[in-house]
Amino acid sequence: MTRPIQRQHYTTGHITWELSQNPRHDYYTFALIAGEAPEQRSRKPLFTATLNKQDAKNMATELRRLANHFDELYDA
Repeated sequence: MTRPIQRQHYTTGHITWELSQNPRHDYYTFALIAGEAPEQRSRKPLFTATLNKQDAKNMATELRRLANHFDELYDA
């Protein structure tokens, strides 16, 4: 029997990030979903992609850089 695809959800502002791992593969996929769509059926991914180990490290660095920028927006 195969294990089901595991999904994790993280919300940032109006966007939901969905990370999925298929037990048959050694990589993740992610989707960016509009978080405040008026109807559930409208909550289709805006973007999807696969995410290998190196991509994950690069994206984590880029997201930290963006988070730091957000922190600094109103500090000046």
